[in-house]
Amino acid sequence: YMGALGGTRMVFGWFVSFVVAFRPVLMLHGIESGASDFALMQKHLNEIHPNTTSISLPVFEGEPDSWAALQYQIEHIAANITTITSAPIFADGYHLVCHSQGALICRCLCQYMDNHNVRTFVSLAGPQVGVYGIDFFTFLPAPFANLTLEEVYWIAYQPISQRLVSVANMWNDPHHQQMFLDRNTFLPLFNGLKETESHFKQNFLRLQKLVFLVGNFTGQDGGDGGIDPWQSGVWGYIDDKGNEVLLESQRFYQNDSFGLRTLVEDGRVEMHTPPLVSHNQWIDDTQIMEQYIFPHLD
Repeated sequence: YMGALGGTRMVFGWFVSFVVAFRPVLMLHGIESGASDFALMQKHLNEIHPNTTSISLPVFEGEPDSWAALQYQIEHIAANITTITSAPIFADGYHLVCHSQGALICRCLCQYMDNHNVRTFVSLAGPQVGVYGIDFFTFLPAPFANLTLEEVYWIAYQPISQRLVSVANMWNDPHHQQMFLDRNTFLPLFNGLKETESHFKQNFLRLQKLVFLVGNFTGQDGGDGGIDPWQSGVWGYIDDKGNEVLLESQRFYQNDSFGLRTLVEDGRVEMHTPPLVSHNQWIDDTQIMEQYIFPHLD
């Protein structure tokens, strides 16, 4: 009897261990940051869901590497992910949990990578519609650091800036929309504001679940401490008068240019804007992780 009970305990223990482990999770840091940004999340994830494989990608870390043009980063990170996910443990799919600039990159990777096997993508304060705020260029060297907010567009939309600087690729000046559309070589393409690659939509629709998270800073000056406007984290933005533009009013959503509307109407998208959750709380606060991030993984 004791032997049988011991065997039952052993099998039960193995079963629980098997059940609580998630599919593998790949993580990507933001600008000026590195793989160690996710150390706390990896530790906490393993405590709550033992045996879960998590890899924080050690790519384009710090400065100046994280400033590299986004298309260049995407091409190299896609190759890196393809190599990593060729291991048998990834055969049943994997999740992407990405922060800030990394969350924009990961979303675009889900469009760029043919036949990817990403099941759930979680965007943590990712500037999906771009940025327009001083926090995103004051850390850069001249000429960016010496500009006012109103002047950045002139440098950002120069061809050399678009070829070399990630912030220039993200810069979406609401006062200069035609120049943004004409000269920004990255964001209008991936956001379906220009004629887009046909496989972008097909690849994006492979996702089973998308979660967009950002702190709500309505009535506060600036963004969430990292991206501005904060609404960009849930596909909103501001117009040239500073008024909020909601997802449903965005042209790329109305036209379903790259599949976001299809995913929303299919019930595969969640968006949450908890009040005053700052930019780095998503990766520094275990309560935030437990409440808003981990429940979306399996």
